[in-house]
Amino acid sequence: MNSATFLRGCAIFAFMVSMMFIGFGITAYHHTHDPDTYKLYKNTSCLITDHKRVTEEKRVCYGAGQRTGCTSLDVTYDKLFLSYIIWNGTLVNGTRYIEFSTERDYSKEIGSHHKCLYNPERVTDVVLKLPDGTGITFAYVCFGIGFGILILAGVLFLASRKLMAAPKTFTNKLVLTALATGSGLVSFGWNTGCLNNAQESIKPWIAESYYHRTGHVLSPHVLTLLWSTTVAIFAIGGAIGAFTASIVSRRYGRRGGLLRTNLLGIIAAVLMSSSKFVHSPELLIFGRFIIGIECGLYTGLCTMYLSEVSPKHVRGMVGSLGGLSPYTGLMLAEIMSTPAILGTSTLWPLITVIAAVPSVTQFTLLQFCYESPRYLLMN
Repeated sequence: MNSATFLRGCAIFAFMVSMMFIGFGITAYHHTHDPDTYKLYKNTSCLITDHKRVTEEKRVCYGAGQRTGCTSLDVTYDKLFLSYIIWNGTLVNGTRYIEFSTERDYSKEIGSHHKCLYNPERVTDVVLKLPDGTGITFAYVCFGIGFGILILAGVLFLASRKLMAAPKTFTNKLVLTALATGSGLVSFGWNTGCLNNAQESIKPWIAESYYHRTGHVLSPHVLTLLWSTTVAIFAIGGAIGAFTASIVSRRYGRRGGLLRTNLLGIIAAVLMSSSKFVHSPELLIFGRFIIGIECGLYTGLCTMYLSEVSPKHVRGMVGSLGGLSPYTGLMLAEIMSTPAILGTSTLWPLITVIAAVPSVTQFTLLQFCYESPRYLLMN
């Protein structure tokens, strides 16, 4: 199988996945914004799950003045057990009492639908509760992922057409090297935006960690300073990494430098993901600093490597991965770090675990790639 066929297959697969996510988004948006059920809790289609005939004693009083009296009467009702979904996606079980009628036997209607009026007082059990806003957040997340993958499918399809037009230019090794280099640059975008949406989950953990260790409560100003340091130290590490990229490339080569840079990313991900379990915000800050150095090295080494391994007439096209990959990582980070997915107080360490995925992917793919011809010529 040549490179063009492989890319076209990836484009078709990405298109199918994007349509799946867009379909999820449309479904979630529809259930969240049904105008009829949103404005009025009526015309709900209720499923009759069971039926019982209930006889209750009812006390009736009559008369006025001195001629008064009370008596007890037995009243028979049909008690219907209903299940239905209200406007915000909550599935509830409820009951409804209907005066007994010999003309209708509800026991024969179990499993059928019944028009009913939603009444909170009749709710006996909440089967599945979705908090307000979850549905629309899930819809937007699905739309974002779906359209992002759709754009990626378009890029892959256009690339496959280029390959078919010039099959001798894009060799399997060149495509593999481009994918390996691009996968590493995804780390830059991911680590730029992965903590933004999880801020409200991580800041309480920082305060709780210091209280757990020292018994003192952090002031809001100190907590803000620690959070700002956690975010900004990534850029400081990035500046250091970008400045040292040329030194690393000359000493270890483009491919060799990237392999060593991958190890930095893996170490940083281990430090950041373990910080929560040892109550150490310092590990998170230090891990952000190291992964900042890694991403700074990526910006220099990956760009250099791509430009030196690609033929002159397609160098611009291959080099565009240097811009596409980081923005892809940034988009994925902003989506996955939302409170609806990973940005919660219990799941946010997974965001830092995922930071190791680009490094591991690039480290694996580079085992099958060659060193830069220019570096080999110079040495």
